Amino acid sequence: TPVCTDNLLFLEDLTIPDGTVVEPGQRLDKRWLVQNASTCNWDARYQLRLEAGSNMGVPAVQALFPARSGLELTIRMNFVAPDEPGIYRSAWQAYDPDGTSFGDRFFIRFARQRDPARLNPVSGFSNVPPVSNRQICCQLRRLALVE
Repeated sequence: TPVCTDNLLFLEDLTIPDGTVVEPGQRLDKRWLVQNASTCNWDARYQLRLEAGSNMGVPAVQALFPARSGLELTIRMNFVAPDEPGIYRSAWQAYDPDGTSFGDRFFIRFARQRDPARLNPVSGFSNVPPVSNRQICCQLRRLALVE
C-alpha cells in the first residue's frame, strides 16, 4: 500500500473573530472550517492537541473528527473566558497516529476586558482614585507658581 501524506488546511474562522472582546466567564462556542488536504483519511487515531496558550476549560488532547481525504469539516470547541483581564490565545495542532504534528495551526484569540465598574472614569485605569477638575486646576496653579 502506498504511504499517504497528512495535511490540515485552515480555511476560516466561522465564529468569534480574532480580537473579539468578551465578558468574564463567558462561554465561547468557537468553530473553525478546515479541510483534510491529506492523501490520508483521518480515523479515530488522529488527535488535536493544545500547542500554545490556555485550554480555557477544553481538554488539551482530543479526537480529530474522522474525515476522508479532501473533505471540509467544522472543528468546534467550547471555551470559557477567564476572569482576569488580558489578551488570550489558544493554539491547536493536528497529530497523526504516530504522534507527528501536521498541517496548519488554528487558534482562538480574544480580549477579556477590565470590569468597567472597577475602572476610574477619568483615567481608565483601575486602582487609581478619581481626580476632580478642581484638583487638576489646583495642581496646575501650583506648577505655575513654582516656575
